[in-house]
Amino acid sequence: MNYDDEIRDLQARVLRELAQRKFRQKRKPLRFERSDDLISLLKRLRVQTTPPKTSLSSFLRRFRTGLGLKLEDVATALNIPADFLKKFESSATLPWTLPTSMMAQVACLYRLHIVAIEQLVNHSYQIACLSKMIGDRATAVTIISNWLREVRLDLQRRDERDLSQ
Repeated sequence: MNYDDEIRDLQARVLRELAQRKFRQKRKPLRFERSDDLISLLKRLRVQTTPPKTSLSSFLRRFRTGLGLKLEDVATALNIPADFLKKFESSATLPWTLPTSMMAQVACLYRLHIVAIEQLVNHSYQIACLSKMIGDRATAVTIISNWLREVRLDLQRRDERDLSQ
């Protein structure tokens, strides 16, 4: 592939992405009478094992908006305040500061495999290091490692084998 082919390929990918964004913006949010209806819809989704290279909070926001889900509906299904979810989706909170049970609950709702969580948390860590949100990297790595282990154990306690193995 020569330089001109690479440029054309890149332009085509950019145009596809712009078209997808425009489509997502036009989509009306889905409405749910009960949070069980939302949970039922999401349980039918394929398990997410290979997320894009982004932070966990960005992934969760894109996933929710890509499906046309309202923040309030997801917060209700997770049984957490909408303000907390909004704060988490805006990257104002580092993922490993969340209670592990809450992360396991999010993983179950979004069908997010532990390997995908590990990748997203790694990207979150790298972004936090670059933005100087982390002072002591060695301590952060230890905290993250312990937190991920606890999330995995929580998923196993919930008998979510398709998310934890």
